[in-house]
Amino acid sequence: MSTSPDLKRQRQERAGAPAGRRRPGGRGRRWFLLAGAAACLVAVGLVAAKHWWNRRVAQEEIPAPQARAPSPAGQKPTGPGPSASPTPAGAPASRATAEELRDEAFATVRQLIADYPQNANAVSLMGTLHFGFKDTEEAEKWWYKALELDPNGVGNHMVLATAAAIRGDLDTADRLWRRAQALAPDRPGVYRGHAAVLLKAGKADEAVAALQKELALSPADPRCLALLGKAHLQRKDYEKAVENYRRALEAGPVDAETRLGLATACARLGRNDEADASMREFEAMRARQREAQARERQNTYWDLSLSTGVLVLALGDAGQTYAECGNPRRAEACWRRAADVDPANRGCRYHLAELYAAAGRHEDALGVCRELQAIRPAGADDERALGLLLVRLQQFDAAEAAFTRAIERDPKHPAPYRCLVQLLLTRGRRLPEARARAETLVALEPSAPNCLLLGQACRRAGDLPAARAALERALQLEPDNENVKEAYRALQEGK
Repeated sequence: MSTSPDLKRQRQERAGAPAGRRRPGGRGRRWFLLAGAAACLVAVGLVAAKHWWNRRVAQEEIPAPQARAPSPAGQKPTGPGPSASPTPAGAPASRATAEELRDEAFATVRQLIADYPQNANAVSLMGTLHFGFKDTEEAEKWWYKALELDPNGVGNHMVLATAAAIRGDLDTADRLWRRAQALAPDRPGVYRGHAAVLLKAGKADEAVAALQKELALSPADPRCLALLGKAHLQRKDYEKAVENYRRALEAGPVDAETRLGLATACARLGRNDEADASMREFEAMRARQREAQARERQNTYWDLSLSTGVLVLALGDAGQTYAECGNPRRAEACWRRAADVDPANRGCRYHLAELYAAAGRHEDALGVCRELQAIRPAGADDERALGLLLVRLQQFDAAEAAFTRAIERDPKHPAPYRCLVQLLLTRGRRLPEARARAETLVALEPSAPNCLLLGQACRRAGDLPAARAALERALQLEPDNENVKEAYRALQEGK
């Protein structure tokens, strides 16, 4: 699954989970097969952000190459459970009714709660299911139960704030968003969601301030930019509204309201041609939304698609909880079932591959990697996560190729450059390329760690003045960074 997020983001608010284990993840919002119906899934997607997207984690440090000891002839690697035969990519899911899939989703989570009744995430997931099936009132009851178990659960504050805003309780939504910000001021989404509530309350100035904080965390978030355009439109600052609406359109997919806002701002400025063009786009998007709503009312396949998506979400998150609570057998069963239900699902396969790799089940892990590659062309985040997995499997040539593909798919994303440079330096290969990639990385993200990486690449390439300059820049950015100080001291001493 694809998402935007830093690979080193730690898992969040996991009650009862042992620390130390990382896993690659993926977004679980590619559930639905009807592209035209996507606009009707906003409610489900908002909550899925907590239970899938926000928990995607991958290990970014590149370990040194090691020789892998072969397994004795005829002996399978030991692991957390019996080796499961990977589901072939593209294989048809089991034929089940929407009601059966819905019942399975609830049964999965009921069993999870029975196994771990004090686990806040398990309890919260039951709320997610109810919300996904459009029972907001019941969903809120479960989320508040999760807060009783973990009062500092940021994600539960966020989804409760979203639910409160949906039913029009803006005061409660405002209070919950502010609490989430106090608990996790650097978490993407905490200011954007609050800004949407502030705009509904007519507090455009406060919304602008919140969105500025959000953009500091996620500079290219199209939803944030669109909200900023809306805030400036409310303030009657039409030039800034147009500017930010255009930035939103350039950054990625937007909703129909963004097109309408741009048309309105352009009309206020007398730019009638652009206003008319944007209004035509708005009307076309609204027409597609109406068609999707009609299909939802008339086509039973919609119910099957929705139930399938929610079941995959439940299985994926239940698997993560089982893994974190030390039950890898149940985790594997959940993720394999998710792969059976949705043969095109990437997120559950990332989890499976990491689970197998950690247990030394290399053949199973490589089999899942082949499934991932066969499903469909991957995005930059997918390729990067795959590359990190291949590093763990010591498939270094394949990892280099995956990082390179990630760069090709998104040349402005710094993380794949960092991974590739680390791997090339660790292996001592293609050092001129490592330096060139590090220079691009620093241009995209001039942080102290990236400057340190550039310094290391320059030193390995034999350019000591350039290495010194890179490390001095890193020291300017973070004077107290011990890694940078140690590298600079070693360079000065000629070590």
